[in-house]
Amino acid sequence: MAAFDLPSKLSTYRLRLYHHYSRSGERLLRDVIRRSYVHVVEGTVSDRWNGGTYGHDAHFYLPIEELTKVNIDDIEVFTERICEDLNKVCDRGKHEFFSTVHLQLYDETDEHCRRAKPFRGSPDRDPDTLSIWKRGMVRLFISHRDEHKAKANELAQALEPYGISSFVAHDSIEPMTRWQTEILNGLETMEAMLAFITDDFRESVWANQEIGFALGRGIPIVSLKIQKSDPHGFIGSQQALKCHVDDIDTAAPKIYGLIAEKLDNAERLQQSLIRSFVASPNFIESMARFDRMNAVVSNLSDPEVQQIVNGYRDNDQLHNAAYFRSRNGRLCMFLNRVTGKTFIVERKNLVTVGDSEELDVPF
Repeated sequence: MAAFDLPSKLSTYRLRLYHHYSRSGERLLRDVIRRSYVHVVEGTVSDRWNGGTYGHDAHFYLPIEELTKVNIDDIEVFTERICEDLNKVCDRGKHEFFSTVHLQLYDETDEHCRRAKPFRGSPDRDPDTLSIWKRGMVRLFISHRDEHKAKANELAQALEPYGISSFVAHDSIEPMTRWQTEILNGLETMEAMLAFITDDFRESVWANQEIGFALGRGIPIVSLKIQKSDPHGFIGSQQALKCHVDDIDTAAPKIYGLIAEKLDNAERLQQSLIRSFVASPNFIESMARFDRMNAVVSNLSDPEVQQIVNGYRDNDQLHNAAYFRSRNGRLCMFLNRVTGKTFIVERKNLVTVGDSEELDVPF
C-alpha cells in the first residue's frame, strides 16, 4: 500500500478550517472543528489506475453536548461540507483526498476514538522535517533508563529492517542540539512507544513523564520486560513482552506484530518488508529479508502479491537463488500460506495453479 501524507497533516488542515469558519461567522462548524477528536482511517477508497488514487475517512468524535447541536436531519449536509472544505485546503497533488467525514459520539470504548487527536491551536511538527526519524517508517519512541541505552539502541537496529524508525535518546540526537527539545520533538511526533522495562525503570522521572505523555496523546504503548520488574502505573495492567537482555534482537518480530496491531495499519509496515525483499542486492540478503517477511506477514493484498511476483521475475538475486527456486520451496509456501492460492515456479516466474483468477505474469 502507498505511503500517505494527508492524514499526518490533518491538524494543520483543521486549524485552517477553524480560522476560516471563525472569520465567516459559521460558529457551529467552528465549534465542531475545535471540540472534536479526529481519527483518520487510511485508504478506504482506492483506484489503482494511473499511479493510484486513495481516499481517507475522517471520524470526528464529539461530546454529547456538542454532537446534539447538529440537527440529525442536517448531519449529511454538515459532514459533506466539512469534507469538501478539507479537500480545498489540503494538498491533493499526490493522489490523495478525504473521501468521507463522519460525526460520532465520543466513546472511550471505541478503539479508534481512543486514538483520535484533539484540536490544537498551532500546527503539529512535520516528522519528515526532523532528523530523528527515517522518512516513511513507523515512528517508535523507546523510553529507557540511560544506563541501558546500548541495549535499547541494539533493539532499534533490529527493528529498522521491519520498517520501524526508533528514537533512542540520546543516540538519536545530533550534536549541538538541545536534548530536551529533541526528546519533546520525538514525543510529539511518535506513533507508538516502547517502554524498555528494567528494574530501575520506575525510578526515572523522565521515563514516567514520557509514559504519561504517550497516555495523554492516546499513543499505543508496548512494554518490553528485560529484567524482573513488571510495568507499573497506568501501563501495569498490560501484558508485557518478555525478552532476555542478551537476546534483545529476538524481540523484534513480536514487537513488529504488536505495533502493526495497535496502529491498525499492518499494510504500511509490511510494505517496507516487501520493498526490501524485492530489492535484495545479493543472495545472503535475499534470504535474511525473506525470513523477516515470512516471520511476521500473515496475509497479502493482490497488489502486494503482484509486487513480489514482479520483483522475483526482475531481480536475479531472487530467481537465481536456490533458497527460493524449488517448485515447492520457501517462497511458494509463503505465498500459498498468505493468499490461500497455490503457487509454483516456472523459470523466472511465480504463477498460480488451480485458480481462475491467475495473476497477470508475462511469459
